[in-house]
Amino acid sequence: TDVLELVPLAAAARDQERAPTAVSLQKNTTQVSALDGCSSPHTAGASQPCDSSNTPLMGRKDPAAGAGCQHHARDPANARDAAIAAGPATGSAADGGDDDKHLLEFKETAAERLLRIRVFLGEAIPWWLAPAGYGGLAVLSTIFIPIIYHPVKWYYVAVAYIVTPLFALPNSYGTGLTDWDNCSMYGKLVLFIFAAWAGSAGKGVIVGLGICGVVFGATSSAATLMSDFRTGYICLAAPRAMFVAQLVGQLIGAALVPIAFLLFYNTGLVRLHMLAAN
Repeated sequence: TDVLELVPLAAAARDQERAPTAVSLQKNTTQVSALDGCSSPHTAGASQPCDSSNTPLMGRKDPAAGAGCQHHARDPANARDAAIAAGPATGSAADGGDDDKHLLEFKETAAERLLRIRVFLGEAIPWWLAPAGYGGLAVLSTIFIPIIYHPVKWYYVAVAYIVTPLFALPNSYGTGLTDWDNCSMYGKLVLFIFAAWAGSAGKGVIVGLGICGVVFGATSSAATLMSDFRTGYICLAAPRAMFVAQLVGQLIGAALVPIAFLLFYNTGLVRLHMLAAN
């Protein structure tokens, strides 16, 4: 109920902030008029040089009077550009003084920020879910990966799951800031390390590729989830709903990929027994 009540307030605050104010336009016009040749209010047409009392110099016998004002009127184009670039005298948020300095920042009013924070923190993911899920997947991987890939021993997988958070946490943080995922670089790093650990006698190529898949998958999933959280914050989507949607998608993929492989395998085009014999 509180969130729904903040929606019209956020929209009204956003419209009020984006609407140009008459005060800002009047200040800019006054500054341009004051610097652009000291235009006289008595003249309806082109501006005339004037003295310090804003009196037109046309018809005066003393050309020395108002020399200072004529000095300012020599370059009206630069004076106009300087006045427009300076903007209003006060840099309030309503006049747009602060917003023009940070054009690349995400714009939101105070009401919109409060609304997004309430939505984002209202349905947060329980803190215990991450370590519990990661520990459960580590146990399952330690059991089943050595069964599927015999050269990959269980202690390789255990060490990989211990060091993976050291890569996943900074990678997800950097992805949230720059939208640049470096999971492939971390995967290449562990590939060479674990391949050298196993050696040629222990089929280090297979070990390196297997552990590279573990680290690559974990760091990539963390970075993707961080990017989705950033998008969800902007679009007013709850983190719990986004996490459940990703979990359902991964479970569906885990079920469909083996089925697709079995359909392809049953066609007879895959001859794994010949590859094993060679």
